[in-house]
Amino acid sequence: MSQTAIQIAGPMPAITSFLGTWCPWYRKVLSTRLANVPLARATTLYFSQAGNDSTGNGTLATPYKTLAKAQAILTANAANANYASLALRFRRGDVWKEGIGLFVGSQNNITLTDYSDTSTANKVRPRFTMFSIAYGTSGWTSAGNGRYTPAPMPTRSAGCDCGTTR
Repeated sequence: MSQTAIQIAGPMPAITSFLGTWCPWYRKVLSTRLANVPLARATTLYFSQAGNDSTGNGTLATPYKTLAKAQAILTANAANANYASLALRFRRGDVWKEGIGLFVGSQNNITLTDYSDTSTANKVRPRFTMFSIAYGTSGWTSAGNGRYTPAPMPTRSAGCDCGTTR
């Protein structure tokens, strides 16, 4: 049975005391609710940047790789009238840089969480972003006063058509 926020942490404090009382109250509600999310599901699938959507089978030994694969699994699961309870676990320390998000919809028995293996035991939770680094660590130039600007992009040398047809 679901607990309400009031049952977990008491009445919500005034938002005017955002840092003083509201944030600690919210953190207590959130941590209590997350602690009650079941990890055990009928099917558990693993995802890692070292995985492979074609040859992987979603096990810890041979995980899938992409968010696109995870979304395809969620979509197929939702289309099934007797959809299964699923746990999708993403490897700690990995970063997913894809232009896709995960949509669970009305499936109420889905758990999205992270996992560690021996090489990632102390690493940060997985990150999901649509952004990628356009410049390497050496691609920035100091503009003074702690400000940096992107270094100029390389230019083509004169006379190089880079394979284009004239």
